[in-house]
Amino acid sequence: MLKKRQLILEHELNLIKSQNHSELALLKIKHKQDIKDYRDYLKALDQLKNKIRDHYQHLPEAMIFTIHHHAKNLLNKMWETDDLHEKIINEQQFILFMTTLHNDLNELPRNGPRNEYPADTLKLISAGNYQQEADNIR
Repeated sequence: MLKKRQLILEHELNLIKSQNHSELALLKIKHKQDIKDYRDYLKALDQLKNKIRDHYQHLPEAMIFTIHHHAKNLLNKMWETDDLHEKIINEQQFILFMTTLHNDLNELPRNGPRNEYPADTLKLISAGNYQQEADNIR
C-alpha cells in the first residue's frame, strides 16, 4: 500500500514538474517576444525623432528631445502596467499622442510653408489631459 502511494506521488510530482517546465518555456518565449516588440517600438520612436528633426528644421533640439522623451515615457507607462484597465487607458494616451504627432507631421502647408513647430503635439504635452481628450475621441 505504501509503495503504491509512493508511486502515485512520484507520478504526480513528475506531472507537476513537466507542467512547470512547459509553463516556464512558454513564459520565456513570451518575454523574448515582448523584448523584441519593445525594441521595435524604441526603434520606431527613434525614427520618429529623426522625422521630427527633418520636418521641423528650425525646432530646437531640446524640444525634439522633449517630444521623443514624452513618447518614450508614454510607451514605458503603457508597457509596464499590469492592470488591464490602466493598460487600456495608457494605450489610449499613447495612441492619442502618436496620432496628434502624426497629424502635425503630415499637416499640409496652409498659405505658405509648414508650421515651424508641432503645435498640437506640444499643446498635448503641456496640457497633460489625455483622458479628457481620449473621451472626446469616443
